[in-house]
Amino acid sequence: MDYFSRQRSIPDWHQPLIEVQTTLVLGVGGIGCSVARNLCRLGVQEVIIVDCDTVSASNVNRQVLYSTSDVGRSKVSAALDGLKPHCIRTKLTGVECDAVKEWGKIVELTKRSNVVFNGIDVGEYFDYAVTSLCVALGVSYVAASSYGHTAVVDCYPPPLLPRDGPCWACNNSPRDRDILSQLTPTHITQISSLSFLPEDKTCGQEGQKLKTSDYFYTRHMEHCHHEPQVNLEDRGLLCLPGLLSSLWVQALRLDHLVRLSLSVAQ
Repeated sequence: MDYFSRQRSIPDWHQPLIEVQTTLVLGVGGIGCSVARNLCRLGVQEVIIVDCDTVSASNVNRQVLYSTSDVGRSKVSAALDGLKPHCIRTKLTGVECDAVKEWGKIVELTKRSNVVFNGIDVGEYFDYAVTSLCVALGVSYVAASSYGHTAVVDCYPPPLLPRDGPCWACNNSPRDRDILSQLTPTHITQISSLSFLPEDKTCGQEGQKLKTSDYFYTRHMEHCHHEPQVNLEDRGLLCLPGLLSSLWVQALRLDHLVRLSLSVAQ
């Protein structure tokens, strides 16, 4: 029985490539839960989930892998149980750790992954560290976030060539150069902990407003991992109004992952 016959019928769809992908999902919150579930339904080889939190009551209505009976449980444990009904062929691996304090574990997990999905909301320096790690290891990077009525997905294939397009750092602008200098691709795999990163107190706060002009379209030239003179049109950006925000997951599974898989295989 072929559970993926409909996918195989899509022009230019490469199911055999999908089926050899090992995917690392950082954070199983509102975004990570949906990503992990859809990766399982795509039929990837392995989904690795990482989190250090527990399920709270406010998570249940937004984070699709949890139910009311999961409140108080570890998110990794509850998410693994929630993913099992969606697994057709995918191996599940759960890692309960603090990605900031136990960065060395993230390095090792990334080394055996083809794609990293970053849904951990602890600030832009952590996002910079993850994209730096992906550049260093030649791994595709997908970052996603939601702000009120808007959902955003960034997709960065691995840097196959020195000037192969923008990375996260091309389009974002953390300010502290001393911190950034410690997070370059040359150093990032040697770091065991990111506890030195400053706390971003705005992350996760209700009512946080997205300042598009400041956050998305500025570039920190000195610490861009690729050629700094890039076209912003190359950036995989998806913004959707509130009632349609859930559709970004479909865009992710049907578009970005295919391109990521192809770029890994080429």
